[in-house]
Amino acid sequence: MSDIIESMEKEAMGLVKIVNKEYLSGKKIAYFVVLVGMGPYKVEHAGNGHNSNVVVRAIHKCYREDSSQQYDKGFQDGLIYMAGVANKVEAMSIVLDIFFYELKLEKEGNAAFSIERGRILNHINEKIREKNEEFSQSKGYEDWITRYKKYAKEKYGILLG
Repeated sequence: MSDIIESMEKEAMGLVKIVNKEYLSGKKIAYFVVLVGMGPYKVEHAGNGHNSNVVVRAIHKCYREDSSQQYDKGFQDGLIYMAGVANKVEAMSIVLDIFFYELKLEKEGNAAFSIERGRILNHINEKIREKNEEFSQSKGYEDWITRYKKYAKEKYGILLG
């Protein structure tokens, strides 16, 4: 692993631990800010934008350090919250990218825990169905949803939408 990625993961772990304290104190949406990279919770290098994959790996590293701290639950609640507020195709893309990256880690055996994929997928699908008419007004939506549906089915055997 490169020094840059290691540095980003270390930074992300610090942010995850801060957010997790908020989560444990009752703020169920706490993970949202670190998953999307809001304000000081952005994990990036050289202005390349927020790297949510690094954050997901950091969540797993934190869980490996101390599984009693509910990092897995906070992550899942954060994903569910993200799906619930994804009112634009771009926002749903972020949710799906994080969801599929997590499934990839699990499939490869690199995850410290497994998410409740059915529960999270239900929230994602509910939002896609709810916003289908609005989403379909976005340029390229049909190609976008077709591509994601194909990927979900072929890679993970799940039905999207």
